[in-house]
Amino acid sequence: MSNQITPWLKATTSLAYAYMETNKPGQSDSNMNNGFQFINGMPSLFPVFERDEDGNIVKDTKIGGNKFDYGMNAGYQRPFASGINPAGSLLLDKDEIVSHQFNGNGSLKLNS
Repeated sequence: MSNQITPWLKATTSLAYAYMETNKPGQSDSNMNNGFQFINGMPSLFPVFERDEDGNIVKDTKIGGNKFDYGMNAGYQRPFASGINPAGSLLLDKDEIVSHQFNGNGSLKLNS
């Protein structure tokens, strides 16, 4: 926006606004929470969901749905990427950021 206040004075103002929402899920800064890297490195015999001794998927009694397998069940620890499950991280872990960015500047121009 600009305004010629007098023949010798001009004022100019510029304003900008941006709104942003981001979510960076993950249990840590580990690259293994990257789903593509996890799938490429994880042997397919390890399940996404926890299973009982009969092979049935275990229900999650705390939050509902199926219980994700993080490779640390009843004293057993998965030899690869223990404690990590990108599918569970994506749905359950939240690191949300909401940002309001405002930028403004102004100037006065004097003509002699």
